[in-house]
Amino acid sequence: MQYRFTNSLPYLLNRADVRIGDLFSQRLAEYDLTLPMYRAMAVLRQEGPQRLSDLSAMITVEISTV
Repeated sequence: MQYRFTNSLPYLLNRADVRIGDLFSQRLAEYDLTLPMYRAMAVLRQEGPQRLSDLSAMITVEISTV
């Protein structure tokens, strides 16, 4: 059997992740929110006040964007 990259688990998981992110982003747009904005609010709600550097690391966004 020949290896097919497009059938590999990492590739398929990435495709699912991108699709779910796109769908969730569309729902967030109804509230004028972006995915990074949602992530920041979710972290702050759960963890309380954070330093910008810590928040940036948790939501995987450059600190200059936060």
